[in-house]
Amino acid sequence: MAFLIHLSPVLLVMSMLMVLRRPPVQAAIAGAALVAVLWLFEGLLPNAALAAFQDTAVLFASTAFVIVPGLAFVILIERMGVNQALSEWVQALGLKRAELVLFIVLGLAPLLEAMTGFGVSLIATVPLLLSLFERRIALRVALTGMTIMPWGTLGLATVIGASLAHHWRMWTRRRWRRLRR
Repeated sequence: MAFLIHLSPVLLVMSMLMVLRRPPVQAAIAGAALVAVLWLFEGLLPNAALAAFQDTAVLFASTAFVIVPGLAFVILIERMGVNQALSEWVQALGLKRAELVLFIVLGLAPLLEAMTGFGVSLIATVPLLLSLFERRIALRVALTGMTIMPWGTLGLATVIGASLAHHWRMWTRRRWRRLRR
């Protein structure tokens, strides 16, 4: 029972996002409010508050050390005109449209993501794709390109999620077969 109580903020946020279709900010605020209520209900423990503050500070610092240099890099490449130069270089390769898509999605975007991280590949490849294709097609190709990349540290989560989805699918198939008998 305590497990469900401690898991309830996560379940609340997930249900607000997927079932109630509420904006992410509202779901996050509701989850944080539920955490505060549960914390008050169990009693304010100074040691727990200090540990939570320290963990939050470490997470904030580690996130900031990734995001700030990534944003600085993005601003720098935009001011230097790297996107335009990249677009001209790719178009000068003389590849057909299908070959360009494969080159960008399977080559250039993963290379940029591996070198820089933090979605810089999208910032570089989306303008390139927009210059080559109509908006709707360019955004779909960009999204497809991001789904095949490991996404840096999110790669582990992607692999685990895919594994869990496979196990869930296999479990539901077996369950369906048993019900049909």
